Amino acid sequence: MLMRETPLNGCPSEPIIHYLKALGAHRLLAKQTELPVKGAWKDGCYHLSGLPDESSIISFFLDQYTPTPILAPWNGGSGFWGGPTASGTLETVKQSSHPRFSLLRDAIETIQQFIDHNRLKKPGNLKQKDREAQKQRMIRWLRSWMSDDFALWLDALCLFTDDRLSMAPLLGSGGNDGNLEFSNVYMRCLAQILPLNEGPIDEAFRNSSKAWLEKSLFDRGAPRLVEDTSSGQYHPGSVGGLNGTQGFSAGALTNPWDFVLMMEGMLLFAGVVTRRLQAQGRQRISFPFTVYLSQGGATTVAVSENQQSEIWLPLWERPAYFPEVARLMAEGRMQIGRRQAETASDSARAAVAYGVQRGLSSFERVGLIVRNGKSRFAVPLGRLQIKEQPKIHLLNQIDPWVQHFFREIRNSDASNRLRRAGASLEAAIFAYAQDEHAERLHDLMYALSNAETALYYSMKSNRKFRIHPLPYLSKEWFMNANDGSPEYRLAAGMTCLAVWGDTIEKPRKVILPTMREYLSPVRYIAEQRRLTWVSDWREDAWSQGPLPQNIIHLFLRRYQTYCRVTSQRKAPILGLSLVPLADITRFIEGDVDDEKIERLIFAFSLLSPQYQPKSHEQTGLSDLEWPMSRLYGLCKLQYHHRPLPQTEHLEATDSTGLPTDTTLLKRLVNGDPDGAVDIALRRLRTAGLIPLATGGSHTPSRKPAFSVSREKCTRLGAALLFPISDTDIRRVMHRVLRPLTRG
Repeated sequence: MLMRETPLNGCPSEPIIHYLKALGAHRLLAKQTELPVKGAWKDGCYHLSGLPDESSIISFFLDQYTPTPILAPWNGGSGFWGGPTASGTLETVKQSSHPRFSLLRDAIETIQQFIDHNRLKKPGNLKQKDREAQKQRMIRWLRSWMSDDFALWLDALCLFTDDRLSMAPLLGSGGNDGNLEFSNVYMRCLAQILPLNEGPIDEAFRNSSKAWLEKSLFDRGAPRLVEDTSSGQYHPGSVGGLNGTQGFSAGALTNPWDFVLMMEGMLLFAGVVTRRLQAQGRQRISFPFTVYLSQGGATTVAVSENQQSEIWLPLWERPAYFPEVARLMAEGRMQIGRRQAETASDSARAAVAYGVQRGLSSFERVGLIVRNGKSRFAVPLGRLQIKEQPKIHLLNQIDPWVQHFFREIRNSDASNRLRRAGASLEAAIFAYAQDEHAERLHDLMYALSNAETALYYSMKSNRKFRIHPLPYLSKEWFMNANDGSPEYRLAAGMTCLAVWGDTIEKPRKVILPTMREYLSPVRYIAEQRRLTWVSDWREDAWSQGPLPQNIIHLFLRRYQTYCRVTSQRKAPILGLSLVPLADITRFIEGDVDDEKIERLIFAFSLLSPQYQPKSHEQTGLSDLEWPMSRLYGLCKLQYHHRPLPQTEHLEATDSTGLPTDTTLLKRLVNGDPDGAVDIALRRLRTAGLIPLATGGSHTPSRKPAFSVSREKCTRLGAALLFPISDTDIRRVMHRVLRPLTRG
């Protein structure tokens, strides 16, 4: 018999009801027929192969399908405890005679005998504590005495750990969503699509069931849906309510086959009990691809959302037999190494690793969110495409700290600032797990810096410093953050300044705070190479003002410290990452993104001060092609981190370097370029250097004239503080100094 591929156009990957329908149809066809059925996600829907045609699928469900016993007798609305609708549905199934309902009938009879024999009470008449105790007693008994088919339902619904009963987030609070009791709706839908008794089948009944089935599986036709039957959280658009129709409100509408196949597909999400080695062997429940709900990567979840869980639904394009699909779901533990994923960012990392290993194409992410009181909604949160990310291992460096950070957020006393920082960090990790572009790494490093500061203030207000500062990041972060932009090079030059200097007692001694100590509430203990919190830290080194002003303000603080410790008037801008003159010119002219530079300065402050980044002297263009400001050149000679190099402009005996005069810098900040030039010329001539005339001729100048706006003066002053190479300082000298006349 020729087998072909059949698309189930009524089973796209979202909303979740359609995803579960697809798995339910595949499971039933594979389990209840002898056909080698395969399934895969292609062209936006589920495809089945190994079946003759569509008619064989329709014939199976209409004439052969045997429903799985799905019952939840611990719920008040299950039908076991009265209620005209619920008990009527249960009694209808119980009184049926068709062999296809035998499993359900036997289960109902056994459960009813257990309830009567033990004189159990209606859940609604019990206090909360007693109701939970009765529920646990019933579930333990059902697991021990019911059939294997019923056990499939229990495994998907709940599991016991050492000390408590845990319910699967996918199935609400134990098989119900608010007032919606899933097992009773399941039986009600079965009664609408399958004959309850043997004998001739009513033609109209069969035609209605067939129309609903074709719509459910193949999205064909437009049959009238069943009113006042809701699919609950799995298809929020069908629940009805205000503004649901042309009138004031609408009733819930459901295709019975949708709900039945969805419940059958739910059985693939069976949980397991894991044992946490790091918590003295304590047991923990794990449901397939299920984690805490978080904002990372989602625009439909607010920071203050009443959050519950989220589930990641795997998609695969290679056709797989049902045992392969079942194994995929059974092994679907979202893990980072041996640690179970707890957040969306964890899941993104785990999904990439697991997806690459198992040949998955993507994951549909669905949030199970509590809104409108106790009602849940399955909200699509986007799709994660699976592709190999060789640099994702960088996240392993921050993983321990990040886990402590997110646990701190889950404390009830966490501040709003901390929660917002956590949401931003979560989103940044999530984004980097999907795309390793340098810009994503910039965002992640900046989010880490913000998170650390927010954590400090939150713990300080509670007077509980439970978590250490974030450890320094390795140089691999810095190298992978290189996007080739001038902003990257400028930020690197400003951040990677040396923290050592020569003192009388000891050469090359650590005497200056690291950049991170200015920007974050931490102190670096060099002897121990570790970070600690600063209890009385104030955010006064960097303000909300423009970038150039902040750079100058920070330099002045470093300069004061340097002069006090070394008794030397020298610019403390020894650079471990040197900035090309072309980028300096771009900065002076405002042809760079100041906001990006500022973010990168905070990001790169997290880098370890124990290594020397690679210099950035080559930019692809000759720096001589760039018009350099002569005002910058005249002033820069006093703001170089080393003695001026030997050139034709400088005698060997004069190579001691020019003392740094902050008065010059302050004149520029005040918009006084002429005053700055006066100081620069005086210092140069005192050192025996001869400035060139304005215009670049090789004749001495008495005083060049400059017309520069105050804003540009400030930018130029900040530009003096970026470290440049000796090669570039020679170029500066060539531009602004006259060669010495040789006797």
